[in-house]
Amino acid sequence: MIDWEGSLARFTQRSEWPTFVCRPRGIWISELFAFAAWAWALGIDCIVESGIAHGQSTDILRQCFSRVYSIDHAVMPDVAARLIRDGVQVSSADAHVVLMPIVEQLVAAGYHTAVLLDGPKGEPAVELGLRCLDHGAVFFAVHDTYCCAEAPNAVRARLEAEGRSPRWAWSTDDASFVRAFSYLDARVVYLDEAGNGKSPFLLHHHGRDIPMESYGPTLTLLFPTVPHGA
Repeated sequence: MIDWEGSLARFTQRSEWPTFVCRPRGIWISELFAFAAWAWALGIDCIVESGIAHGQSTDILRQCFSRVYSIDHAVMPDVAARLIRDGVQVSSADAHVVLMPIVEQLVAAGYHTAVLLDGPKGEPAVELGLRCLDHGAVFFAVHDTYCCAEAPNAVRARLEAEGRSPRWAWSTDDASFVRAFSYLDARVVYLDEAGNGKSPFLLHHHGRDIPMESYGPTLTLLFPTVPHGA
């Protein structure tokens, strides 16, 4: 379904990812590439993002998509000013309050919308994303799923146990994706909280470096049905 190599060429042409600097808990470049590739394959023309922090992922998203809405409960003023200057619609608000109305308005206006959740995390993020699907979003993605026990199989099993509508999930832990594109993160400069360069394959946690338990923080995408050709 996805032309991965063609998408990578498009991603490289549109974004400034070779100079990407990854900060603690930020989305990695391979994850942003995967999100963009799925979005392009499914005809997405609008992105709604929750969780801005330093605006790293937002910078890449706005280079890849013409319409980006970003939400955070406490946007840093300098980050907000930069993103607004670059054409991003920024909301300093609680995603639980404002995300659904934004998605509903965009869907009603005819935009094919995808949602990227990097706050809230875990179960609250999955529940919020499922509401987005119920109101017309094409798909949603949740970041940091490896540390929240929200791997694709766990998500599917929970939904089936609850008797909810069948869903389909894909993760950046996908073996073929890891084999083909893990090298993207090796080119990323990772900064720890003190601003020092770190290996992209170590997680700084409670004052020490530990190997990642899965491929990167892991981004999981969930769909209302199995995408055609998936």
